[in-house]
Amino acid sequence: MLLADNLMHADLHPGNLLFSADGRGGLGTIGMVDLGMTAVLTASEQHNFIGFLQAVGEGDGRAAARCVLRWAGGGGGSGSGGGGSGGGGYGAPAGEASLRDVAFADAMASSFGRHCRGYGHGIDLGVVLRER
Repeated sequence: MLLADNLMHADLHPGNLLFSADGRGGLGTIGMVDLGMTAVLTASEQHNFIGFLQAVGEGDGRAAARCVLRWAGGGGGSGSGGGGSGGGGYGAPAGEASLRDVAFADAMASSFGRHCRGYGHGIDLGVVLRER
């Protein structure tokens, strides 16, 4: 859905997932229901959403903040494929990082440090998802 069609389920929670064992070597299927809230993502939004998921998996609050800020239309740093004015780091124009964006990144890093320590598996989710 996210990779092949650039669609994001905007109301994804356990109640909207169906799991079924189909007998193929122990692999099952996952189905999604209630697709009334979906979004069609641009390539940049898709890149930043996958990057955000990667950052959550790694417990990296600053990387998550950069993805969110790029998705929101700011720069978020260079070389990211994000939208916005780019280049200055976080959501600021080239050559400057806004205090608000830096404060947001600091808060994300602090929150992740307390509540989201990552999965510790060393798998690059972005590579896995993009190489599907």
